[in-house]
This record gives sequence, structure tokens and C-alpha cells, in this order.
Amino acid sequence: MERSLLEAKIKMEMKMEKLKENQLWEMRNEMQGEMKKRIQSVREEWEREREDYDNRDRVEMNRLKECLQAELDARNKACQERDKAVNNMKYHEFLFREKEQSLVSALQKCQEGKKEASKRQEAAVEQVNNADWKYKINVKAKSYQMPQPDARNMAGQKSQHQLPDRAASSHSDPLTQISSALPPMSAPVAGKEVIDIFNFRAKTNIRNALS
Repeated sequence: MERSLLEAKIKMEMKMEKLKENQLWEMRNEMQGEMKKRIQSVREEWEREREDYDNRDRVEMNRLKECLQAELDARNKACQERDKAVNNMKYHEFLFREKEQSLVSALQKCQEGKKEASKRQEAAVEQVNNADWKYKINVKAKSYQMPQPDARNMAGQKSQHQLPDRAASSHSDPLTQISSALPPMSAPVAGKEVIDIFNFRAKTNIRNALS
């Protein structure tokens, strides 16, 4: 009897060990399943986050590329505009230099023409002064040589005295030929009036020559 009880006890212990072992396997399998599920969920969440990050990174990279391309285009356009402005400025500077050179040449020609005109004017004034001086001498000489007619035979003596003197003076001195352009004098003309007439005509001739 004791032997049967011992065997039953041993069998009961074996069953208990087997039951515990089965329970441990079930618990192990259950824990492995839960761990797999948790790992899978964590992996899926990580993949979603990585995909979102990649998408955001891709979008940000595209935005940066667009910004860089726009900035590059703007800089290229600005450089082209700058080159155009520089070329335009160089062209206008070249035109300005040419115009300045032409103006300088024209100014030099004007100065040379002014000097030549001044020389011609000085020569003309000197010639007029010499002619005036010789004319005054001739007038004074004629005033000493010509008789003083009275009022009754003034018209008759004009043709006898004045015209031969003018012809003789014109043949004797070429500078005194200008006296032939004066109006005929019926009586001796005062020296100041003759000088005034000569100066008026000389100034007119000089003005016409300079114009």
C-alpha cells in the first residue's frame, strides 16, 4: 500500500512538472508573440517616421534647389545687365572722347583763325593809318598849293585847279588814290571834315573785309 501511494505521488509530481513546463512554454510563446508584435509596431512606426523625414528632407532639398536656382538666375541676369551697362558706358565714353577731340581740334582751328584775323586786322589798321597819314600830308600839301577862289568864280576854278591836282596826286602816290572817291569839292574843305569822311569809308571797308 505504501508502495502504491509512493508511485502515485511520483506520478503526480511528474504531472505537475509537465504542467509547469507546458505553462512556461505557453508563457514563453506568448511573450515572444508580444515581443514580435511590439517590435513590428516599433519598426513600422520608425519606417513611417523615416519616410516622413525623407519626404520632408526631399521637399526641403527641392525648395533649396529652387531658391539656389532662382538666386543664380537673378545673379546671371544682374551680371548681364551690368555688362550691358558697362559696354554702354564705354561706348558713350568713346563717343565723348571723339567729340571732345573734335571740339579741341575745332577750338584750335578757331584760335588759329582768330590769330590770323587779328594779324589781318592789325595789318589793315596799320595800312589804314599809313594811308590816313599820307592822305593828311597830301591834303595839307594841296591846301598850301591851291589858290583861294572867291565866291563868284568858285564853280569855274573847281575844274581848273582841283581835278588836275587829283590826277597828278593819283599818279604820283598810289596811296592817295583814295581821295578820288571823295565827292568833288567846289571850295576848299576843312581838314577835319576830310579826315572824318576818310575814317568813315575806311571803317566801312575794314568791316566789309572782316565780314
